[in-house]
Amino acid sequence: MASDTERAWISNPPRRRPQHWGRPKLTPQQRDEITARLRDGESVRELAAEYGVSADTIRRHS
Repeated sequence: MASDTERAWISNPPRRRPQHWGRPKLTPQQRDEITARLRDGESVRELAAEYGVSADTIRRHS
């Protein structure tokens, strides 16, 4: 039979820390530059190659 402490833990388990996703791939300054360059008509693929990230990363941060 479970103790009171065990029943309390089972009904309300401790919260997990949010998963750490690592360092951002782009700095805030780079994101600003990319946004401006996209507005000027540069392609997502060209910017991705220049910054060494995927096109999805460029789209996500623009």
